[in-house]
Amino acid sequence: MIKCVIDTGLTLYRVERKPVIVLLVMVVLSVPIIPLELGVIQLLIDRIQQWSASVSFRPIVEMVIWLAIVMIMNNIVIGLPMPLAMTRLSEIGTLEERRLILRKNCRLPLALIESPKVKDLRLKALQISLYGCYNTGIHLLQMALQIVVLMAILLVYDQWIPVVGVILTLCVLLYASLRTSKQIEQVKRDQTPSTRLLKHYAELITKRETAKEVRLFGLGRLLTERWVALYETQSSIRQNVIRASELLLMGPQLLAALFSGIILALLVLLPGKEGLSAGSYAMLFLTLTTNR
Repeated sequence: MIKCVIDTGLTLYRVERKPVIVLLVMVVLSVPIIPLELGVIQLLIDRIQQWSASVSFRPIVEMVIWLAIVMIMNNIVIGLPMPLAMTRLSEIGTLEERRLILRKNCRLPLALIESPKVKDLRLKALQISLYGCYNTGIHLLQMALQIVVLMAILLVYDQWIPVVGVILTLCVLLYASLRTSKQIEQVKRDQTPSTRLLKHYAELITKRETAKEVRLFGLGRLLTERWVALYETQSSIRQNVIRASELLLMGPQLLAALFSGIILALLVLLPGKEGLSAGSYAMLFLTLTTNR
């Protein structure tokens, strides 16, 4: 997985550097935004708790302004360049995929270009997305960095039991997600010949060169029925795999919800809670719910 992300990132980087760098930089910059927001919320709640009628309300207003500034930084400074970079990466990724496929086809012997095996390989190659691989890897990196930062916040407050619970929950969910992803990807690969056959049936009916013969011999209805039957078979297989995948994920998700409830309860019951302000408690609760 890591090697795949690095290879696709280098491939896209060689095509066009700017969007690759922008996306990576925006992901790294987005990591401290969440703890920064949590810190401002903590200070704001503490200021409100300590405020009295004899004290100026100005510090509270200042904290609200700072919270708004942090949110604006997240939504505009980071939120605007990232979609633009992702859109451009999607375009150059698709361009590079097609270019590589065409280059490979130019080197094939003429006798193999239209062979079923080569057609299946072309369809499988079209299912691979350079942008999708790189984008998935980058966002997994972003999530991992954010989780590390949020768990570091818990450890600062000596909340090691919630940290252990979060790690166990993430491991279970990661295992189930990887397993279901492999099952779905394998089904797509196994259905490549059938997908090619669906395309062939459609071309026989819609292309002018073959439509005359199809109509002459009255094969239109037969080909249409075969296309529908094959499509329904493929759809049924995909639905069964997706249903099985969702059932596989249901157990870890329920376990994660149970862990989250226990962890939140432990936060109140754990020793060492003396001396924590209302803002600190709020930040810890927000940290745990963000990790969910």
